[in-house]
Amino acid sequence: MQRKISLFKRVVNKVKRWINPEEQFYTDLFINNSDWNTRMPNGEEKLRWNIIEDFIIHVQSITKNEAADKMQILDIGCGRGWLSNLLSGYGNLIGTEPVKSVAKYAKKLFPALDIRPGSTKDLLNAHSNFFDMVVCSEVIEHIPGNKKNDFVNDLGLLSKPNAFLIITTPRKDAEAEWKKYQDPGQPVEEWMMESEVENLFSNAGWKTLQQKRFSIRPQQNAPEVEIYQLWLFQKQSL
Repeated sequence: MQRKISLFKRVVNKVKRWINPEEQFYTDLFINNSDWNTRMPNGEEKLRWNIIEDFIIHVQSITKNEAADKMQILDIGCGRGWLSNLLSGYGNLIGTEPVKSVAKYAKKLFPALDIRPGSTKDLLNAHSNFFDMVVCSEVIEHIPGNKKNDFVNDLGLLSKPNAFLIITTPRKDAEAEWKKYQDPGQPVEEWMMESEVENLFSNAGWKTLQQKRFSIRPQQNAPEVEIYQLWLFQKQSL
């Protein structure tokens, strides 16, 4: 009887994973989609990286910290790991990805990197007040509105005093124009106004150092849309 119950539980767990729309979406995107599943960044990701790298260089100029092995970097929601791989050139890197199948794939692509399945909560016990820089690229829009404050609070708990935070996310101002041509179709997709992003992090004790945007085409023959907002924040000492 116990064996039948155990078998039933395994079958139920497999069915739950199979029907989990979030896990299925990101498995299809980062593992099965040839535009998003390679070791190298695609064209859109390269544009994002150019600005992220500029932010990092600015941080180095502020801190005079040019020894890569001195900076502890966290890449939250690292997907297939392309950004973690580039960030690892600037410090000791931990990447986390909540979708286990995607984290496993990222580890396969980048076996030398410390990439782990999990979320901010999984890091808090061992890594509170640990990171010099946290990077959260294309993640905050996938956190439900009622959980955003808790998520941002976790980022603060994981960060050292005066640490830096890089956020990239789509602009709510551009959503209507973008969706004329393309609907992201992700399970949770809550774009934010720039004022909302700044207020969210300002209220959590982060100061804006720089903010930039860039544009891409939603499809080949469409006009460019200034879709992305990128932020560099610094944690304020209490």
